Amino acid sequence: MRWVVVICAALAACLGFAAVADDASRPSVAFYYASDAPVDLLGQFDWAVVEADHLDSDTLGRLQQYGTTAFAYVSVGEADPGRRDFDQVPAAALMARNESWNSRAADLTNAPWTDYLADKRIALPGAPNSEAVFV
Repeated sequence: MRWVVVICAALAACLGFAAVADDASRPSVAFYYASDAPVDLLGQFDWAVVEADHLDSDTLGRLQQYGTTAFAYVSVGEADPGRRDFDQVPAAALMARNESWNSRAADLTNAPWTDYLADKRIALPGAPNSEAVFV
């Protein structure tokens, strides 16, 4: 249930910001989910959303030198078997295989899944290697 609060708060903040911001004050945003983030390119944006497992302290420090805020991307609907903490994913929450992304779709109503998201993925997605979370 905690992750619902986090998502709702983040959505409300984004919608509220967009409602009052003019074009000149809206941040530029880059999304990069692969490994080896191109920091020189991402550093040209105000915000960079990077896959949580690929956001190490070196990458974060280099982005901060550009003045870029780093967001750790966390998927709430899928689990990647290649992720470092996949062994902690509640197996009962995994419903289907997504062959295109080599991932497993999760049951968002499964309490152990939401606990896992809140306690393991969102609470410390790349910590201390992120400044914010994008879900």
